[in-house]
Amino acid sequence: QFAQKGYKKATLLDIAEELNMTNANLYSYAKSKQALYHDAVEYAMKKWQNYVKAAVSKAEDPIEQINALFDSAITYLSGDKDFCSILKNDPELFPMFPNVDPFEEVNKKSVKMLESVLSNGIKKGVFMDIEAARVAHILFAIYKGLIIEGYILSDDYNFLKTTYYEAKNIL
Repeated sequence: QFAQKGYKKATLLDIAEELNMTNANLYSYAKSKQALYHDAVEYAMKKWQNYVKAAVSKAEDPIEQINALFDSAITYLSGDKDFCSILKNDPELFPMFPNVDPFEEVNKKSVKMLESVLSNGIKKGVFMDIEAARVAHILFAIYKGLIIEGYILSDDYNFLKTTYYEAKNIL
């Protein structure tokens, strides 16, 4: 319902009916519509994050890991139309400024995953000696910009794909 109607237009009654529940039963899972929305978005973000983590875990060397991380993180949304729709309807969920990030903890874990891949590559001598934490934050900011440009502000997935591969080649 949030994906189809957006937060403001979706009602708890709509959501309860779709889940074959009563309003009272739905309230046993969430205190309010806002809490339900937050939990649903957090679930979707963690699902996205776990998808990326699984892709990285299959890669053997640091170059493969960084490529798997970038590729899976960028392409995931093309397959999750509902979450993509939620992001389009509520771009504040993926802000450029972390001091107002409603999902700061989830995003911190994503930055840490990126930092871990970078640190592993530095340790193995594959990546140059950089400050992994700082570079992870910079790359995450670039990534958020690509997501905002490609999925939220535009419907042109080819633009995103082309821009992403060009940005990746620079790195």
